[in-house]
Amino acid sequence: MIVPVENFNLELPVLKSLELAGLDPAIDEVIVAEGRAPSRQRNQAVLASRGEWIVFLDADSQVPVDYFKKVERFYEKRPRVILGGPVLLTQEASEMEQLAQALFSCPWLMGRSASRYQSVGVARETDQAELILCHLVTPKGVWMELEGFDERLYPNEENEWMDRAEQKGIRLIHDPSLFVRRSQRDSYAALFRTFFRYGKGRGEQMMVSGQISWLHLIPALMFPLFILTFAVLGLGWGYSLFSGPVGIYVVAVMGTLFWKEIPWQNSFLGGMLAPLLMGAYGVGEIVGLYRGYLKRGKAWQAGDFEEISLHKVFGVE
Repeated sequence: MIVPVENFNLELPVLKSLELAGLDPAIDEVIVAEGRAPSRQRNQAVLASRGEWIVFLDADSQVPVDYFKKVERFYEKRPRVILGGPVLLTQEASEMEQLAQALFSCPWLMGRSASRYQSVGVARETDQAELILCHLVTPKGVWMELEGFDERLYPNEENEWMDRAEQKGIRLIHDPSLFVRRSQRDSYAALFRTFFRYGKGRGEQMMVSGQISWLHLIPALMFPLFILTFAVLGLGWGYSLFSGPVGIYVVAVMGTLFWKEIPWQNSFLGGMLAPLLMGAYGVGEIVGLYRGYLKRGKAWQAGDFEEISLHKVFGVE
């Protein structure tokens, strides 16, 4: 198990949950990688590990007691796949966290990536859109074959890595029954920062990898189009042009949140927030495209000047 953190301590939620997960110290190990460059931390921790499979977790991931039994059963018949599942909300979550989780699991806002935040359907072959790095399982041999994460990227290093996996014929599997729990964003500011950061990560990923997705570029293209329309046509015509489509989008998000049993007040608020969150994502994407352009072709790697400390807190010596 690989866990990147900024500051190491033994009270991390993920370590508390792993205490109950039935790990065998003879074959299992938990490595916490301390530093400020997560892609580099994960890479160094994997190189130091001695296990046959790698499980990437985040510091706040809470692992169910049967998690590793499910992973073991899965890999008995499928030795060369990358496996993941959804991230569900902790049972003690606040109302704000419930709203954030509902927004992340809304297809109108997240597209197919909404499956990362809800347990829907059956185990299926997928692509990087449905898998998330706060719990992702890979054979170490596959990770070595792909030469690890691109350290120029964070976030979205796992998306670029999984794109490379698919190019080599390695299957990606999303299993809705294989989940972890974690807390969600507990403020509106944190929610907007997250969407901005996700957009920035997607923009950097496209530029660094050279694989441009026009579907993912829609938020980045809509933001300048929105500003340009109002600048050229004025407030009245701009409002007339955008109010209809935006209004339909807002109502669709509201209806989805209400269907998810979010109180009507928060469903209304979530619907009003949705286009603004997409705007934050689009602005982040524009920033990411520029930053990614600067990183293309460079040998520079994130965290080259950051100290990485590896702490083996459990298992194989």
